[in-house]
Amino acid sequence: MKTRWLSGGQVALAVTTMTTAVLSAGCGSSSMANGPVDDGYVHYDVAPVTVAPGQSGMWIQWIADPFDHDQNIADVIATQERAGHHAVLYSTSNIQPVGTTREMLNSDQYDIQFLGGVGGEGGRPIRLPPGVFFRLPAGRALVMQTHYMNTTSETVEGRTTVAVKFGQPAEGDQLASFFVSTSANVNVAPLMDSKQDVSCTLPKDLQFLMFANHMHAMGTSIATTIAPGGATATMLKDNPRWDPELTYNPDYTFATVQSPVTLGAGSTLATHCEWHNTSDKALQLPDEMCLFLGFVLGNKDMKCIDGKWLE
Repeated sequence: MKTRWLSGGQVALAVTTMTTAVLSAGCGSSSMANGPVDDGYVHYDVAPVTVAPGQSGMWIQWIADPFDHDQNIADVIATQERAGHHAVLYSTSNIQPVGTTREMLNSDQYDIQFLGGVGGEGGRPIRLPPGVFFRLPAGRALVMQTHYMNTTSETVEGRTTVAVKFGQPAEGDQLASFFVSTSANVNVAPLMDSKQDVSCTLPKDLQFLMFANHMHAMGTSIATTIAPGGATATMLKDNPRWDPELTYNPDYTFATVQSPVTLGAGSTLATHCEWHNTSDKALQLPDEMCLFLGFVLGNKDMKCIDGKWLE
């Protein structure tokens, strides 16, 4: 079994344990494993997924009903068994019965809000600065996005468990949210070199606490530049020789709350990706990716997908 600490490409947060009263107040039904455990976390079993030989896919799985009040997400711990590639915790306004499982749709990304994630063998724990939290708004259900890749010749049952430590919001909390600039139309041709460019014009200032590039195993290089208001582009994040290990352990560039990396409104963020596909099949999402991701100060996730801004 693989045990990893998280968030968003392996971000782990550490804060105080909340009381049992706060854990239970306003929380509807959930898929809690074996009832409450007295360790400050709420434990959830995620419904198993049957993964056929050679299958790679992403599923969205409802694990808890909404709270009736806001919560901070203080920490998330998760495990995945055979075929597990990653598991990401989100909130959603699409309320479905706990246990509902279906394939992830592109349209799901318009509503979900990032809360934490786990991926890769032995992913390193990365922490947000002290006093910075993700926020679960009242009225939103908890869901897991699970990605399984079965490289064997046998059907396997993908399993994920997750434990969440909640915290009470307090005046002065700094909130972090997830940002990604990517394409939904990645198509890496078989047995040849490929390249792709992804760009996004920022409609607002973004204050980054950490950021990284992201590809998968067939990637050879990726670079992200920033061009403020039509000025000459400068390098923001460069991986001239992509190491597949970075898929699971991103080499984040870090900043502080006091001195975040600020990208100004009107700037153009551009990511250039190159691949060498040694397989005999075309690679699309989720098998290959071309994206720039990070965590910014603010209370809303932001996505720029093929140049379209979403909040």
